[in-house]
Amino acid sequence: MKLSPTFYLAVLIILLTHFLYYPKWSKGGTEATISWDVSGYYMYLPASLIYQDMKGCGFKDSILQNYGPTPNFQQAFVHEASGNYVMKYSMGQAISFLPAFGLAHLYAKSTAYPADGFSFPYQLAISLGSLFWALLGLYYLRKFLLFFYRPKVADWTILGLVLGSNYLNYSAIDGAMTHNTLFTLYSLLLYVTVRFYQQPSYLKGAAIGALLGWAALIRPTEIMACIIPLAWGLQPWVGKELKQRLQFVVQHFGKLLLAVLLTAFIGSFQLMYWKYATGEWIVYSYQDQGFSWLSPHLYAGFLSYKSGWLTYSPFMLLPLLGFGPFFKQQRSLFVAVFAFSLLFIYITFAWDIWWYGGSLGQRAMVQAYPVLALPLAALVHWLSQQKLWLKLPIFAFALLSFYANLWFTHQAHKGGLLRPGEMTKAYYWATLFRYDNDPERLKLLDGVRQLKKGELKEASLVYSDTSWQAQLDQNQQFAPIIQLDLSKMPQKEGVRVSVLAQIGPKEWEFWRMTQFTVTLKKEGVVIDEQMFRLQRLMHDGEEKRLYIDLPIQGADSLEIKFWNADGKKAIKLSQPEVWRYVLD
Repeated sequence: MKLSPTFYLAVLIILLTHFLYYPKWSKGGTEATISWDVSGYYMYLPASLIYQDMKGCGFKDSILQNYGPTPNFQQAFVHEASGNYVMKYSMGQAISFLPAFGLAHLYAKSTAYPADGFSFPYQLAISLGSLFWALLGLYYLRKFLLFFYRPKVADWTILGLVLGSNYLNYSAIDGAMTHNTLFTLYSLLLYVTVRFYQQPSYLKGAAIGALLGWAALIRPTEIMACIIPLAWGLQPWVGKELKQRLQFVVQHFGKLLLAVLLTAFIGSFQLMYWKYATGEWIVYSYQDQGFSWLSPHLYAGFLSYKSGWLTYSPFMLLPLLGFGPFFKQQRSLFVAVFAFSLLFIYITFAWDIWWYGGSLGQRAMVQAYPVLALPLAALVHWLSQQKLWLKLPIFAFALLSFYANLWFTHQAHKGGLLRPGEMTKAYYWATLFRYDNDPERLKLLDGVRQLKKGELKEASLVYSDTSWQAQLDQNQQFAPIIQLDLSKMPQKEGVRVSVLAQIGPKEWEFWRMTQFTVTLKKEGVVIDEQMFRLQRLMHDGEEKRLYIDLPIQGADSLEIKFWNADGKKAIKLSQPEVWRYVLD
């Protein structure tokens, strides 16, 4: 198969991002390749092959101290009945890491690097192995698309996914996450499915079963991928189709049975691990996290500022629009692709932690991109036949989406303006396409909705208490509430409420940062309340006066509150002040 310059450009973008822009394998702590969720997927390997301590995880303290992949041990939990540790994540991703882990371990043992599973050779090997998975996925996605579309359409589709979606981040930077591996497994599954229906064989049936089983072993919900081989090429509205499909199943029953048995066999690996670790065949390792099947978070998942799929990958609107031309061009594939897409979106957004932690947009959508590449390719093919006036607006939208994706990717890593999982509408629009890092904007991540620009106009001090102070820590969570009467203040004025804050070591977990809240009331009813977390704007050992500005809006009273949000680190608060000023 001859590869085109367009395809090579997509590969080059991934390689440059991986090696030059953000070589994650060279980072440490929670920015290392093997950190956060990745360290949880990976933990099976050092626990079993280096330390031989799957149940006790006695090595965990030294790993946390020396490498800090997470602030505390989040990779496993203590099973109540057995008292043993159980890995939080299923083992499929660890299997994908196994070749790279093996090479890294052999190298570490022959050099001065610690052969402990987390030193530099392991970080580099897992990164390079993940990069291989990404390139393999793109290669087979192209081979798959060429069954239905000419090379130019396939190549522009792939370049669009790389430049226009969060796939760039989850292939080139965070490639050790499960989504990159699953993207490749889906690409392979699609390719093998087409080949199976072209010329059925036991080998291809086994490949389908292995791919389905492996995908489900990485993320159990990926078992939904069985829709692809089951419904492939099926047009239920055509009467003879169902009869022909039934005849096909009967004729090739042994091959299909092999696929089912192999899927179940690979899935049983997890059951055997749970039985070994706990004495129970089934363990729900996500504990208090689950699904809201009757109320999936569809709007939030698609369009929220917090982590909306289309909000942070607007280019992916195009494959959704592409379902129209796809139905006309590839009617026999429509049922499988559309049914899978609907079910995938439903399950993805039914998860209660629908923003998926520190995610650049909707990372859980990435593995579905090989399937969505079909309607995207259909749109590209349709556009190639249209007049220039129709092409231009979509081309302009694609270019803007490319720029947006590159900007989001940069700000998620080096720029620092993107705060995955914390974003708000006010902060999104205040920072979009900017490169200057104004700390004041961080207030917009919490309950502050608008920032005061420029100097205060005709400002005068209306409250100050040099004797007031509070020391908040893990034992003292609340400061005394300050209440002020605003009934005599003009309603076309604003107030700046400030406090002098001093910290030692900074609290970095934002949900545990001290909350500074100002509440405006009228006749006892809250008419406005704004809050931000003080440590967002502070550094270790810093003393700083911090403030909230807000218009009075007819309020007759004001409350100032401080809560340490169950944080353990100390903060000293003193000298609260309230200034009045004329609104612009």
